[in-house]
Amino acid sequence: MNIIKHFTLFILLLACLLNSLAHAQEQQGKGVKTIKHQFQSKAAKQTISFDVILPWGYNKNQKYPVLYTTSGGSRIDMLTYQTDWLSHVEIGPMPVMIIVQLPQLDVESTLHPKFVSASGVASPLTLNVLKNELIPFIDKTYLTYNFKVLEGYSSNGNFVLYAFEQSPSLFNGFIASSPALELDKSGLIDRLSKLKYSEQYQDRFFYLSLGSFVNNAPLFENIKANLSQQAFHARFVNYSQYNFFIGCKS
Repeated sequence: MNIIKHFTLFILLLACLLNSLAHAQEQQGKGVKTIKHQFQSKAAKQTISFDVILPWGYNKNQKYPVLYTTSGGSRIDMLTYQTDWLSHVEIGPMPVMIIVQLPQLDVESTLHPKFVSASGVASPLTLNVLKNELIPFIDKTYLTYNFKVLEGYSSNGNFVLYAFEQSPSLFNGFIASSPALELDKSGLIDRLSKLKYSEQYQDRFFYLSLGSFVNNAPLFENIKANLSQQAFHARFVNYSQYNFFIGCKS
């Protein structure tokens, strides 16, 4: 199996689960290590903090693919330990990988913090920091393969769609689970419904699932109808008959 097919299967499986370093603190737990990083962002004009989760058996002399995630709270714990469990043995279905938790940036907005990410207000700045500061920092600090996946859920899932539209070559895989499509205020959904395939999307893999919020359904269908008619490597899954939290049907 070639590497493209291998990582395609990995992306689908993962979707089913649902300028300098200022300091680094290491925390050991349950086979993984969480490294807390912080640096001063020139793009965001603020200090940003984020976690890097190293896999069980991490070897600093070995290269790893990287999963960039918008998840936080209890969801990051679930993602971390599911990924660890599925990848720490040789017969595991997933490659061993580094997980990077995207930082929450402070942006000026009159919106409730819950809706800032979904609206698209923070997306341009987040992508700028990610592309020009965070990813270069990770690649400089850790040994990484040139294979990266971006994933997000619910309100934070809209950022995955934005990155796919604006900078498809930045990641090999994009996973948006039950994104809050109706909360976007930037015209993103309309642009995705009219997006045209180009060479930038060659060997880029896109996964989009729909949860149970009714108003998201027609927007999901518009994106699906457009991308499915073109050469995008895209998969669409409708879980609206279950509930919003479903990420994968067994």
